Amino acid sequence: MLKREDVRKLTAALVIALNIAPGKALILSLGQGHETSNFEAVESWVRAALAREQLRPGKFALQSLLPALESRLHTVSETLPQL
Repeated sequence: MLKREDVRKLTAALVIALNIAPGKALILSLGQGHETSNFEAVESWVRAALAREQLRPGKFALQSLLPALESRLHTVSETLPQL
């Protein structure tokens, strides 16, 4: 089972690495709709990606998820130019 603290640390590292701004623009694109911020949306995405890829939060997961999230954000930015 994933510890929330570990998922949040990994999420924070991804948010910082990709310079994701505060706000709510990513909720519908990355989250499940119940999130209240971009951070929570990324956290939901991270939790789902970890489960899907059967990864544990940590350095290897960061190296794996960083390009995947970057690609996802690029796709989102193409459809939502205001990001």
